[in-house]
Amino acid sequence: LFDQSTNAVFKPAGKDRLGNRQTVIYDFRVPKETSKLTIKSDNAPEIIAGYSGSIWVDAEKKLVLRIEQAVDDLPKSYPVTNSESAIDYDMVKLRGLDVEFLLPIRAEFIIADRRQKHYFRNLLYFKFYRKFETDIRIVDDPAPTTPPIKPPQH
Repeated sequence: LFDQSTNAVFKPAGKDRLGNRQTVIYDFRVPKETSKLTIKSDNAPEIIAGYSGSIWVDAEKKLVLRIEQAVDDLPKSYPVTNSESAIDYDMVKLRGLDVEFLLPIRAEFIIADRRQKHYFRNLLYFKFYRKFETDIRIVDDPAPTTPPIKPPQH
C-alpha cells in the first residue's frame, strides 16, 4: 500500500477514536494498473486487482493502527465476488525486552462467492510475541581427513 509504485491516492476522511487513541482516517485507492494485490481462487487463474479502503493513523504518534481494504472491480465471471481484510496494529513489548514494536495484533479476512453463497471468514489474533535468538560460534578448524576407501579384495 505504501510503496510509491502503487500510485495509491490518499484522501483525508475525518477523525475517530480507536481504543483510547485519537486517530486521523484516510481513505485510499490503488488502481489495478499499478496494484500488486493478487487474488487466487480454486480452478481459476490468479489475477491482479485494484483495491480501496481506509487507514487509521494515531494522531499523536503518527503510527498506522488499522488498515481496512476491499478488492475493487473483480471480473463478473471470476469465482470470487468479494475479498476484504482488516488488520489492527498496536505497540507490543516482546518477551524479555523493554522495547516496543508496532506489530499486528488482529486480522480478519473475508472472501466470498455470492453466486454460490460461499463465504469464508478467517479471524487471527497475534499473541505471545517473543524474540528469537541463538549463539553462533565459528571455529577455524580444518576439515577432518578421512582414510581412503579400499576396494574389496576377491
